Amino acid sequence: MAVRGMSLAVPSGRGGRSSVSGIQATVFGATGLLGRYTVNKLGRVGSQVVVPFRSDEHETRHLKVMGDYGQIVMVPYHLKDSDSIAHVTKEANCVINLMGQQQPTWNFTLHQANVEGVRAIATAAKAAGAERFIHISALQANENSVSAWARTKAEGEKVVKEIFPDATILRPGSMFGPEDKFLTRIAAQASTVPIFGTVNNAKALRSPIFVEDVAQAIMICMRDPATIGKTYDLAGPSVYTLGEIHDKIFAVTALNPLKVNMPQFVMGLQGRIAERLPGSQYLALTEDETKLMLEDEVVADGALTIADLGIKPVAMEEKIGKFLLRFKPPSISSKDAGVLL
Repeated sequence: MAVRGMSLAVPSGRGGRSSVSGIQATVFGATGLLGRYTVNKLGRVGSQVVVPFRSDEHETRHLKVMGDYGQIVMVPYHLKDSDSIAHVTKEANCVINLMGQQQPTWNFTLHQANVEGVRAIATAAKAAGAERFIHISALQANENSVSAWARTKAEGEKVVKEIFPDATILRPGSMFGPEDKFLTRIAAQASTVPIFGTVNNAKALRSPIFVEDVAQAIMICMRDPATIGKTYDLAGPSVYTLGEIHDKIFAVTALNPLKVNMPQFVMGLQGRIAERLPGSQYLALTEDETKLMLEDEVVADGALTIADLGIKPVAMEEKIGKFLLRFKPPSISSKDAGVLL
């Protein structure tokens, strides 16, 4: 098997965090689930990583130890301030955009975050002369979707291609991992309320993918010039209905909520109320998320996939027990506890 080349850097040193990979990456959205895996993979090969952040600086502390001393640098910026975006990208030979907003906030609408924000980042990366721009979209991105989030993610892809034609776009399915907003969120919902609401009998399809596989795809795309200008649909090895995923979660955790199918507008009304309550979004679905429950999440016909990147994705069944460990009864198996017998 041919070794993929590093198009933008000449590494030196013995390897590991104290070596020099030659990568100078700016990673937007690094405080999210995918960010910690991406920054860790960059740091462990000796990369210089700039982490622009918009929130409290304490939310970036866990990233600091993922590289050698001084290699992971946290810099505040504002998405509506083009000068601050230019500042954090000016030395980068690779810009990775993991940023995305699932729901509107007091400061940003979905269009401002997922379209105009992407435009500002891509423009700055192009002006800085970055060799690679890797943009993370979503498998459900669709300009004709009933979901505003899915529509703005699709529009964000178009903006990226207009400004940075050589950009690589990755479209992952629902990502699962420790403290994700997919498996653990469903388990948290089911463990909190006795009635578990579904839409359209939970028939919509999902293609879950392990978050670390997505981070690995980013690293491969950054190194392989053959991925320049291409779009990849990233999905796990199996496709499930939402109902099947719910059943797997309930079986693993021994939860037994009463499943009730509800009209989307009723669930959407609950979501609209929850969006306005501080801290409730982790448990309650937003109104827009209930609309996504009407649509499938599958790889498009003829699309490039994770297999084209040489990655064999991890099956959800291999990890679900460990990730949902805290929702289980006190008695656990040695396998889930990580004990080798």
